Amino acid sequence: GGDKDAATAARLRKTSRNLRLPELKVIVMSATLDVDLFVGYFGGEGAGVRTLSVLGRAFPVEVLHTPAAQEDYMEAALSTVMRIHTEAPPDGDAPGDILVFLPGRDEIEGLASLLRARLAELVAPAATPGGDGDAPREDAIRSLLGLGTNVRDAEEAGEPVAGVLVCPLYAALPPDAQMVAFHPRPPGCVRKIVLATNIAETSVTIDGVRYVVDTGKTKTRTYSGVTGMESLTVADVSKDQATQRTGRAGRTCSGFCFRLYPEQAFHALEQTAPPEILRVNLAQVVLYLKGMGVHDPRNFEFPTPPDNASLVAAFKMLHQLGAVDASMDLTPHGKDVARLPLDPTYAHLLLQSARADD
Repeated sequence: GGDKDAATAARLRKTSRNLRLPELKVIVMSATLDVDLFVGYFGGEGAGVRTLSVLGRAFPVEVLHTPAAQEDYMEAALSTVMRIHTEAPPDGDAPGDILVFLPGRDEIEGLASLLRARLAELVAPAATPGGDGDAPREDAIRSLLGLGTNVRDAEEAGEPVAGVLVCPLYAALPPDAQMVAFHPRPPGCVRKIVLATNIAETSVTIDGVRYVVDTGKTKTRTYSGVTGMESLTVADVSKDQATQRTGRAGRTCSGFCFRLYPEQAFHALEQTAPPEILRVNLAQVVLYLKGMGVHDPRNFEFPTPPDNASLVAAFKMLHQLGAVDASMDLTPHGKDVARLPLDPTYAHLLLQSARADD
């Protein structure tokens, strides 16, 4: 396998010289990159590798931790947000929005519903000042905001409840719904509460955020070699991720970050999250490498090499699918599978379904 890969590399270098291709330049950018790892991978400074650190504009952020671990981070997030809203009311057009980091979609939708209900309760007594206490809560919202809608309609339309707009933000959300978090506050809205996954850590910046509530949780892909299945599991964030989340509160003015875990727990976190290649099924990685001409991916120079057992398991799966033969070479079916941007198992089933009709 090593001889074949060396011959392939030599052939590619010769082709590059014959075509007089310009020198390849690779630019790697990241907010949480392990710089030393990548500098060493590309040969170090002696090989012409250069690093450039660009400091983002940031205002001071005060970080507050809970005195003890929280048994229910959802309940802790709900109570923290409500305390911020009631004890630090928004001041006109000054930044005062709240950004809450949650693991995934289910947690976001659940907390959004709880927040809307709690916010509606804040204005329920205003429905009948000195009068009938049985007037519906919807009348209070309609009277206070002039929306002409009830609580349920406001929730479905993404309109403010008690002057607060609750904005979910996660990757699977339709683009139009995602943009609500970035738009200016609509009429009748005094504050936005954005409930986001780690998509808001580095990928996007939301103006107006002054308060960050960090549950310290995220969802990561993990692969079980026993079941052969991948799953999303809730895990603790890394120190780098926690630092990125904190910085979201200081983009436009000084802010506050409320970490829903003790300071000792922060110091116990891993510095960086484990690379995804160490946590997922490698069948697709192996298939792509084979398609690129790498005969034995076990000899490939990964920045963070996976263990050989994971690579062997990936080969066994591809062999069972008929994508590689006993000599680890791609079969015609394997080349078809590699062309599809799908997990090899799903790509195989898709191709087989078309052949079943013949």
